[in-house]
Amino acid sequence: MTLIEVCTGLFLFTLVAGGLLGSLIFARRMSIAALYESSALISAQGYMEQMKAMAHTTLVNCVAAGASVPTVTGTGMPDPLTTSANITDAAPNIRYIDIFGHYNQTTPPAGARDVMEMRYTVKITNLSAAANDSRVLIQLNYTWDTNYMIGQNTTRSARLALIRNDVQSTVN
Repeated sequence: MTLIEVCTGLFLFTLVAGGLLGSLIFARRMSIAALYESSALISAQGYMEQMKAMAHTTLVNCVAAGASVPTVTGTGMPDPLTTSANITDAAPNIRYIDIFGHYNQTTPPAGARDVMEMRYTVKITNLSAAANDSRVLIQLNYTWDTNYMIGQNTTRSARLALIRNDVQSTVN
Protein backbone atom coordinates (compact mmCIF):
# COMPACT_ATOMS: atom_id res chain seq x y z
CA MET A 1 0.00 0.00 0.00
CA THR A 2 1.46 3.35 -1.02
CA LEU A 3 1.36 6.63 0.83
CA ILE A 4 -1.07 8.06 -1.74
CA GLU A 5 -3.55 5.23 -1.11
CA VAL A 6 -3.32 5.74 2.66
CA CYS A 7 -3.84 9.51 2.33
CA THR A 8 -6.79 9.00 -0.03
CA GLY A 9 -8.38 6.48 2.35
CA LEU A 10 -7.84 8.79 5.33
CA PHE A 11 -9.38 11.69 3.40
CA LEU A 12 -12.48 9.66 2.51
CA PHE A 13 -12.81 8.41 6.09
CA THR A 14 -12.63 12.01 7.37
CA LEU A 15 -15.38 13.10 4.96
CA VAL A 16 -17.69 10.26 6.05
CA ALA A 17 -16.96 10.80 9.76
CA GLY A 18 -17.62 14.55 9.44
CA GLY A 19 -20.96 13.89 7.74
CA LEU A 20 -21.99 11.42 10.44
CA LEU A 21 -21.01 13.82 13.21
CA GLY A 22 -23.10 16.60 11.64
CA SER A 23 -26.05 14.24 11.35
CA LEU A 24 -25.75 13.22 15.01
CA ILE A 25 -25.65 16.83 16.18
CA PHE A 26 -28.70 17.67 14.04
CA ALA A 27 -30.60 14.62 15.35
CA ARG A 28 -29.84 15.61 18.96
CA ARG A 29 -31.11 19.16 18.40
CA MET A 30 -34.29 17.88 16.79
CA SER A 31 -34.96 15.37 19.58
CA ILE A 32 -34.52 18.08 22.22
CA ALA A 33 -36.82 20.39 20.24
CA ALA A 34 -39.41 17.60 20.16
CA LEU A 35 -39.02 17.12 23.92
CA TYR A 36 -39.63 20.84 24.52
CA GLU A 37 -42.61 20.93 22.18
CA SER A 38 -44.25 17.87 23.72
CA SER A 39 -43.60 19.19 27.25
CA ALA A 40 -45.22 22.50 26.30
CA LEU A 41 -48.23 20.75 24.76
CA ILE A 42 -48.72 18.45 27.75
CA SER A 43 -48.54 21.40 30.13
CA ALA A 44 -51.09 23.40 28.11
CA GLN A 45 -53.37 20.38 27.77
CA GLY A 46 -53.26 19.96 31.54
CA TYR A 47 -54.60 23.48 32.02
CA MET A 48 -57.26 22.93 29.34
CA GLU A 49 -58.38 19.67 30.97
CA GLN A 50 -58.77 21.46 34.29
CA MET A 51 -60.86 24.22 32.69
CA LYS A 52 -62.93 21.63 30.84
CA ALA A 53 -63.75 19.94 34.15
CA MET A 54 -64.75 23.18 35.94
CA ALA A 55 -68.32 24.07 36.68
CA HIS A 56 -69.86 26.13 33.91
CA THR A 57 -70.71 28.98 36.29
CA THR A 58 -67.04 29.17 37.34
CA LEU A 59 -66.01 29.65 33.71
CA VAL A 60 -68.72 32.25 33.09
CA ASN A 61 -67.44 34.18 36.12
CA CYS A 62 -63.94 34.20 34.53
CA VAL A 63 -65.04 35.92 31.30
CA ALA A 64 -63.81 39.39 32.37
CA ALA A 65 -60.19 40.26 31.67
CA GLY A 66 -58.07 39.96 34.78
CA ALA A 67 -60.26 37.26 36.31
CA SER A 68 -58.56 34.39 38.06
CA VAL A 69 -59.18 30.87 36.72
CA PRO A 70 -58.76 28.48 39.69
CA THR A 71 -56.31 25.93 38.28
CA VAL A 72 -53.88 23.85 40.33
CA THR A 73 -50.41 22.35 39.87
CA GLY A 74 -49.75 18.64 39.46
CA THR A 75 -49.23 18.39 43.22
CA GLY A 76 -52.56 20.08 43.99
CA MET A 77 -51.18 23.49 44.95
CA PRO A 78 -53.18 26.54 43.78
CA ASP A 79 -51.88 27.86 40.45
CA PRO A 80 -54.48 30.32 39.11
CA LEU A 81 -54.28 31.66 35.57
CA THR A 82 -55.24 35.28 34.87
CA THR A 83 -57.51 35.88 31.88
CA SER A 84 -56.79 38.43 29.14
CA ALA A 85 -59.06 40.66 27.06
CA ASN A 86 -57.43 39.46 23.84
CA ILE A 87 -55.81 36.10 23.12
CA THR A 88 -52.90 37.87 21.37
CA ASP A 89 -52.07 40.02 24.43
CA ALA A 90 -48.74 39.58 26.13
CA ALA A 91 -48.89 36.48 28.29
CA PRO A 92 -49.59 37.44 31.91
CA ASN A 93 -49.02 33.91 33.22
CA ILE A 94 -45.39 32.77 33.34
CA ARG A 95 -44.48 29.30 34.57
CA TYR A 96 -41.23 27.33 34.54
CA ILE A 97 -41.12 23.68 33.57
CA ASP A 98 -38.28 21.51 34.81
CA ILE A 99 -37.69 19.40 31.72
CA PHE A 100 -35.41 16.81 33.27
CA GLY A 101 -36.69 16.83 36.88
CA HIS A 102 -33.58 18.27 38.54
CA TYR A 103 -35.25 20.96 40.66
CA ASN A 104 -38.05 20.56 43.16
CA GLN A 105 -39.29 24.13 43.23
CA THR A 106 -41.50 26.53 41.30
CA THR A 107 -38.77 29.01 40.36
CA PRO A 108 -35.55 27.46 39.05
CA PRO A 109 -32.22 28.48 40.57
CA ALA A 110 -30.30 31.29 38.88
CA GLY A 111 -28.37 30.03 35.89
CA ALA A 112 -30.41 26.83 35.47
CA ARG A 113 -30.20 25.84 31.83
CA ASP A 114 -32.53 22.85 31.66
CA VAL A 115 -35.80 24.58 32.45
CA MET A 116 -38.32 25.90 29.99
CA GLU A 117 -40.12 29.18 30.45
CA MET A 118 -43.79 28.89 29.51
CA ARG A 119 -46.13 31.82 28.96
CA TYR A 120 -49.88 31.34 28.93
CA THR A 121 -52.61 33.69 27.72
CA VAL A 122 -56.17 32.65 28.58
CA LYS A 123 -59.33 34.17 27.11
CA ILE A 124 -62.78 32.95 28.01
CA THR A 125 -65.71 34.18 25.91
CA ASN A 126 -69.37 33.69 26.78
CA LEU A 127 -71.12 32.42 23.63
CA SER A 128 -74.58 32.03 25.20
CA ALA A 129 -77.29 33.46 22.98
CA ALA A 130 -80.52 32.26 24.59
CA ALA A 131 -81.90 31.31 27.99
CA ASN A 132 -81.15 27.60 27.60
CA ASP A 133 -77.92 28.14 25.65
CA SER A 134 -74.86 27.99 27.92
CA ARG A 135 -71.61 27.92 25.98
CA VAL A 136 -68.18 29.36 26.61
CA LEU A 137 -65.16 29.47 24.34
CA ILE A 138 -61.89 28.79 26.13
CA GLN A 139 -58.74 29.81 24.28
CA LEU A 140 -55.27 29.10 25.64
CA ASN A 141 -52.28 30.53 23.81
CA TYR A 142 -49.00 29.08 25.06
CA THR A 143 -45.46 30.11 24.24
CA TRP A 144 -42.23 28.36 25.12
CA ASP A 145 -38.61 29.35 24.78
CA THR A 146 -36.07 26.86 23.42
CA ASN A 147 -33.19 29.26 23.89
CA TYR A 148 -30.94 27.22 26.15
CA MET A 149 -31.04 23.67 24.85
CA ILE A 150 -31.18 24.12 21.09
CA GLY A 151 -28.62 26.89 20.92
CA GLN A 152 -30.93 29.26 19.11
CA ASN A 153 -32.93 32.14 20.47
CA THR A 154 -36.27 30.79 19.34
CA THR A 155 -39.67 31.30 20.87
CA ARG A 156 -42.47 29.11 19.63
CA SER A 157 -46.17 29.31 20.32
CA ALA A 158 -49.37 27.40 19.73
CA ARG A 159 -53.02 27.69 20.69
CA LEU A 160 -55.64 25.36 22.07
CA ALA A 161 -59.35 26.15 21.88
CA LEU A 162 -62.40 24.48 23.31
CA ILE A 163 -66.10 25.23 23.32
CA ARG A 164 -67.61 24.09 26.60
CA ASN A 165 -71.36 23.84 26.93
CA ASP A 166 -73.62 23.21 29.87
CA VAL A 167 -76.48 21.16 28.56
CA GLN A 168 -79.76 22.05 30.19
CA SER A 169 -82.73 19.82 29.69
CA THR A 170 -85.89 21.48 28.43
CA VAL A 171 -87.94 18.32 28.99
CA ASN A 172 -90.00 18.08 32.18
